[in-house]
Amino acid sequence: METMKFTLVTSGKRRETLTGATVMEYWPRIGEALKGVYGIPEYLQAEVSTSKERLFPLVNFIDTPGLVDGPLTYPYNVEEILIRLAKLADLIFILFGSSYFVILSPNIYLATAAALLKVHN
Repeated sequence: METMKFTLVTSGKRRETLTGATVMEYWPRIGEALKGVYGIPEYLQAEVSTSKERLFPLVNFIDTPGLVDGPLTYPYNVEEILIRLAKLADLIFILFGSSYFVILSPNIYLATAAALLKVHN
C-alpha cells in the first residue's frame, strides 16, 4: 500500500506513533532540514518500535513515498524533501518493488538525483 507520508522508524521504550510537529521537535536535524517546506508536518510521522533485535536501536530508517508517474500528485515538493533528507543520511536504500534494491552513499544519490532533475526539467 503506497502512502503519501514520510515515516521515521526508530527504537524506543514503548510502542507509539508520533506526528509531524512532535517528530520535528524530537529530531531537530530533521526538523531543521524540513523547515519551511509547505505542508510537510501533516505528512510526517514516526513509528517507535520496542525491538532490540540485531542492533536495531542503533539505526533510524526513513520510509518515503514512492515516486510515481501518472495522475497522482503530492501536496508538497517530494523531490526537494528527498534531497534534504538524503543530505542527513549515512546510507540510502532504494527499493524497486519487492525483489530489487540499490544501496547508495548520500553523495552518489545526490549526484544522481541532481542529474535526473536536470533531465526531467
